[in-house]
Amino acid sequence: MFTVVIPFYNSSSTIRNSIKSIQNQTFKQFEVVFVDDGSIDESLSIIEREKFDVPVRILKQDNKGQGAARNFGIKNATFSYISFLDADDIWYPERLSILNDIILCHDYDVICHDEDIYENGKKISTQKCGPYETFKDLFFLRNCLSPSATIVKKDLIIAAGMFDESENLRGVEDYDLWLRLALINAKFKYCNTILGQYCLHDNNEIKKSDFYLRTVFLHKKFEKIIKRDFKDEYQLKLIRRLIKVYFNAVKSLLKQKRFLRSITYTYYTFEQTSKYLFKLIVR
Repeated sequence: MFTVVIPFYNSSSTIRNSIKSIQNQTFKQFEVVFVDDGSIDESLSIIEREKFDVPVRILKQDNKGQGAARNFGIKNATFSYISFLDADDIWYPERLSILNDIILCHDYDVICHDEDIYENGKKISTQKCGPYETFKDLFFLRNCLSPSATIVKKDLIIAAGMFDESENLRGVEDYDLWLRLALINAKFKYCNTILGQYCLHDNNEIKKSDFYLRTVFLHKKFEKIIKRDFKDEYQLKLIRRLIKVYFNAVKSLLKQKRFLRSITYTYYTFEQTSKYLFKLIVR
C-alpha cells in the first residue's frame, strides 16, 4: 500500500526515533526506502544495524539536497502511495492504519494530518494542516502541509514534476510541490487528527539564514500564474501576500546583520505596499 521515503543527511542524533516510530506502526503493509544524501556521520550504520519487520531498501547518492533525495526514493518506490518521513520527525503508532482506512473509503490524491510540534523534547504547540485543500488556500494562507504529515499518490507526484531540486527552493521545495499538485487538480483531504511529531532543532531548514529569501523566490515563481489566471480580488490578495513575504525576508536579513541586502527587500516591501494602496483607491 505505502512506500515510506526517508531521506537523511547526517541524522545520527535523530534517526533512531524516526526508525522506532515506523517499527511501532500497527499497520504493516508498507516498505521503507531510506535515501542517504551523502551523509558522513553514523546515520547509515545506525540503519544497517536495525532489524525491520517490513521490506527495507537503502539508496545512496551524493549530497544534492532533500528534494533530490525524495525524488530518488519516489522513483524507486514499489507502491502507489508515497508517505514521507523526515529523519528527525516521528509518527504515532496508528498513523498509517488511519490513513489506510481513509484511502479505502475515498479516492484522494493527497492526504495530510495534524502534528504536535516539539522542541528540545517538549511539546510547544500543535500544527493544523487544514482544512486547506485548494491552490488558493495553500498560496494565500500558508504552507500548512508538512512532508512527514502527508501521503501522496506516486503517479500524481510524477505528473506534477516531482520535487524541484534547484538551490533556490531548498527548504520550500515541499510547498512548491503542493502548489503544483493543486494546479493539476489533485484531490486533497485533511485528516483532523494528530498523527505525528514535527521536531524543531537548529538544523531545520526554516532556521537557516536564506529560508525567507527562498520563500520570496517561490512566491515570485507563482506570481505570474496568479496574475494570468485569477480575478481582480486575488490580485489584491497576491500583493498582500507578497508584502508579508518581503517583510519576513527583511526581518530575517536584519537579524543576520545583512543590512545592504535588507535595503533591497525593504524597497520591495514599500513597492508592493504602494501597489496595494493604489489598487484600493482606484477600485
